[in-house]
Amino acid sequence: MTALKRNLLDVFEIECREHLEAVRRILARAGEDARDGGALLPADLTEATRRVHSLKGAARAIGLEHVEAVSHRLESLFLRIGYNQGTLDGEVIQLVGDALDNIEDKVEAMYRGASPQAPASTPANPVPVDATAPGADRAAASQNGSVRVDAENLDRLLKSAGELHTDMLFQQVGAQEVTRLGREATAFEVRWSRVWKQIETGLKVSAAGAELARALGGGQIVSAELKGISRRLQHAARQQNSGARSFRHHLDDLERRVKGARMMPAESVFGSFRKMVRDIATSEGKEVEVVIDGLDCQADRLVLQRIKDPVMHMLRNAVSHGIESPQIRQQAGKPPRGMVALRIASGHDRLRLVIEDNGRGLDFKAIADEAARQGRMTPLDAEVASPEALSQLLFEPGFSTAESVTTISGRGVGLSVAREAVNGLQGKVEIGPRPGGGTRIEVSVPVSILSRRLLLVTFRDQIYALPSESVARAIRVPAERIVSIEGRPAVRLPDSTLPLVSLGEILKLADPRVAFGAAGVCVIVVRATGGPLGVAVDGFVGVNDFVVRNFDLGHADTRLCAGIIST
Repeated sequence: MTALKRNLLDVFEIECREHLEAVRRILARAGEDARDGGALLPADLTEATRRVHSLKGAARAIGLEHVEAVSHRLESLFLRIGYNQGTLDGEVIQLVGDALDNIEDKVEAMYRGASPQAPASTPANPVPVDATAPGADRAAASQNGSVRVDAENLDRLLKSAGELHTDMLFQQVGAQEVTRLGREATAFEVRWSRVWKQIETGLKVSAAGAELARALGGGQIVSAELKGISRRLQHAARQQNSGARSFRHHLDDLERRVKGARMMPAESVFGSFRKMVRDIATSEGKEVEVVIDGLDCQADRLVLQRIKDPVMHMLRNAVSHGIESPQIRQQAGKPPRGMVALRIASGHDRLRLVIEDNGRGLDFKAIADEAARQGRMTPLDAEVASPEALSQLLFEPGFSTAESVTTISGRGVGLSVAREAVNGLQGKVEIGPRPGGGTRIEVSVPVSILSRRLLLVTFRDQIYALPSESVARAIRVPAERIVSIEGRPAVRLPDSTLPLVSLGEILKLADPRVAFGAAGVCVIVVRATGGPLGVAVDGFVGVNDFVVRNFDLGHADTRLCAGIIST
């Protein structure tokens, strides 16, 4: 393949993927409208026609005749529907989806240098930033004027910006201290004037005292010095506060721009998963409809890369363990084609991924039996265990209910590794039944992992930080609201009563007792797996963004400690 042809393919593949995803979104809306008794909006039909027409022209320009022919037929189909000569019902939607998959396979095969009649089996990852395909960076640069930047250098730049941000916070503390000293100097000058008047009155009782008072200049010398110190402190405080504000403004802008440069669309990592799922289904003799939503969501490059393998394994499990063969599905009264979905969304600095299928679902009896067989639970405990407790066993190393081991799954390793990866990002993963049948896994991780918003608290003269996304609220509770229920401390809030523990108990400190002040006790309501929990601390410091360094924490429990705040 010539360098020119490769460059053209680089550009075409990105354009092709955008057109295919746009048409797939329209098809998804059409399916929802059909189920609700509605019809596809004319604007959506026009957009679908425009997309396949553009794809046809781009394919013709690069010489992909098969893609051109399929795009032409899709264009004709959409035009007929637009002229009321056909309907976009469920069967047609499925056929169009198959045609889009066929186009994707052919482009994949051509991009990898294989024969168009034999699609390549290795998923592609064509989106730039860390792409290695020759010409990918030049093609991207020719379109939007961007340049290729080494990701490691970008990471270092953002980390430095984050550390400067932390330094700026301590500078603000220094500025506040200077302001406080200025106020104290002014107050001291006022107090000195009052005291001097009393001293002067006493000195004037005798001639010697009056002479001493005159020698001291009537106290004016000391007062003038104090006033000068006060003015200089106030001037220094104003300058430092002004500098701190300007520093923060420019640093926030730098941090925002560097973070923006690190952000990537989810498509850069998950864009090739649709084909991967189809290939796995084909190898196992299963029919699968693949739904992927939210590929345009932006997240930190490191976050996306670290959750790539966990999500990949969950999708493989959905096909291998979840979706039944067409024959078994038909016997159960289901359509022969199953559904596997990856839905991505972001909000409140969190990236949320949902992996679900409409297959056989979780077999809680089989999980309980396997837990008893492996000795993870007694037979009695396994029999009465809740679905939530049994579901969590699926994340334990070596636990699997698969009857056989394949190259795809069955060893009981993947989900445990997935949970470790998510926990390493200070995220969480939950698994359970999908409404309507099947299995649903939800993963929640931070959008960015270098700087995090933390709540600072004090306990035993030490400062600790808690991730703000885990904190529901922080309140001061009167002592009379601390009660004992079944021998355990609890806190009565206006809307609920929560179990109460001290931060010292959680960290297993030698003295876990909390200091009670005149205003009561400081309580943080945290979002825990088993429900809200009250955590008592000595005091609140504030909320701010910090860089968390992943230093070696020795023997610290990594489930409790994530790192050290950069100072």
